[in-house]
Amino acid sequence: HLERRYDSFADYTFFLQGAPFEHASPRLVQDAASAIQAGHYSVPFLHLNSRRFLAGSSFCLRDLYSRLLDAPAPEVFGSYCCSQFLVRRDRLLARPQALYARIVAILSGDFPLAC
Repeated sequence: HLERRYDSFADYTFFLQGAPFEHASPRLVQDAASAIQAGHYSVPFLHLNSRRFLAGSSFCLRDLYSRLLDAPAPEVFGSYCCSQFLVRRDRLLARPQALYARIVAILSGDFPLAC
């Protein structure tokens, strides 16, 4: 979606799993969608899950980060569980389309990684 629709993103994009409410509050997702429809939402990025992972790192994660973003990896990573979020179009466009193409190549096994 990010690579193919780069020039035509919606104002906001929800990134959800197949069973999103196993990890996210249905009320939060519904409230965000309602606020967008009413024109009262302007948050650039919103995590939709409440659980957080403990901070951590590994050689493989740092390798992926540095190859993907062509930048040094942080020492420690931390995130919310289950990667469901809502993103405003300008935040998606802040990264070049080539980044999204690299993500597709990594997921397809066409991009060399150390692990």
